[in-house]
Amino acid sequence: MFAARCAATDRSRRADDVAEVLTLLGDPTVTIEPVVAPAGVGKTAVAAAVPQELVASATTRRC
Repeated sequence: MFAARCAATDRSRRADDVAEVLTLLGDPTVTIEPVVAPAGVGKTAVAAAVPQELVASATTRRC
């Protein structure tokens, strides 16, 4: 029973998270800007970590 309720809660939270991201992407005041910085400061590492964090957040059990 708890596992089913927890799974439903996770799905609901994921749906809320996705809705929030889509709202932000659809907002004309929100922009994605290029990052310009010298070599070796971690631009690639940050760009790689963002989708990994989104996936981790979506799959982390919060119950």
